Amino acid sequence: MPNTVSDPEIIEEAGLRWIHIESPRTADRDWLEDNFAFHPLDIEDVYSRNQRPKLDQYPDYVFIVLHFPLFEKETGRIVTAELDLFMGPDFLVTLPNVPLPPLAAMYVKRGGSDVPTLLRGQAAARQEHLDGLALRIGDALRASARPGMPRADGESAAAPDGGVVDAAADGPADVAPSDAASNDTATPDAAPPTDAPDAGAADAPAPAAVPVPADLDAWILRGFTVSARLLPVVRAHPELLAEPRALGWVDLLLAEDETSPEILELAAVVFGRASRFGGTERMLMELTYASPDRAEGLARGASVWERLGRSREACAQWIRAARWRDEPEDPLWRTAIACARKEPGVADWKEIRGYVLGRARPDRRAALAAVLDAAAGPSP
Repeated sequence: MPNTVSDPEIIEEAGLRWIHIESPRTADRDWLEDNFAFHPLDIEDVYSRNQRPKLDQYPDYVFIVLHFPLFEKETGRIVTAELDLFMGPDFLVTLPNVPLPPLAAMYVKRGGSDVPTLLRGQAAARQEHLDGLALRIGDALRASARPGMPRADGESAAAPDGGVVDAAADGPADVAPSDAASNDTATPDAAPPTDAPDAGAADAPAPAAVPVPADLDAWILRGFTVSARLLPVVRAHPELLAEPRALGWVDLLLAEDETSPEILELAAVVFGRASRFGGTERMLMELTYASPDRAEGLARGASVWERLGRSREACAQWIRAARWRDEPEDPLWRTAIACARKEPGVADWKEIRGYVLGRARPDRRAALAAVLDAAAGPSP
């Protein structure tokens, strides 16, 4: 039976093989399984949808899933593109799920042929190692999404027309990966552009003074991290979270840090404003587990439901927060009893009151009962 699998072009230079498979298909999967001993679950992850960023390390290779923001000219939206990489001692396999112009910019065409080839002068002149090549790919993708962001070699990569950064136009960076990683975390404290809100504006007494840049989406992507620029703005202007483009911001923020309580809370609000309450529930569940204090995470979730005008869900969440901490003197019980009095379909406030008093010290019950009754207030 003839082999119908179309083999990808293998580019070899300086002892390094680079296999680039764009939008991989079933035939490409067969080729990968025939030519590499990758773990079947890693192959499965390449073809799965909505795979989260990860790194799996094996004795002879590593598998990395990265997310990058990508601007769609057709829709005017910012979406999340996925890049899967297999990296071994002498090979790199890159598998973007959609075309990534910055990655294509690291290739040049050879002699009029349509076969893309790795820029030979770069590898021959610098004897680039595998980690250096992977570093340059990451720089190209990040810089294209955030023009003006310093690369790992300390230079600033400005995107030409079309949003493509030619990261292969100069030599690779002679820096360790740890040096490059520091660039992502080094500068929420650096001086922002004149039109940028101060990263510390959240602590200012008048947060509404934080301006909204004219081209907010482009300005966000020029920052070192999306969260460092976006979060201070939406704190001062929460009405922005009701805009349709906020869903795109959520994708970028979650790709950047899916364990940040502030990002998860913001995502829950955005999904709720878009009437995607299933998404709100998922984000609030993640928020609970991501919070060092589980009761505090539940309470933050209750506040989100209140902001969305969902009083029943908020009340149920207040009760869960109080039960988690389960301290009779905790003010959360007062909030839980007050909302249960207003929302009788959620819980019986008298049963809650009895439960709390039953767990209180005998010498505190009378005083605590007065406090809880005051919290319950008059009948609605």
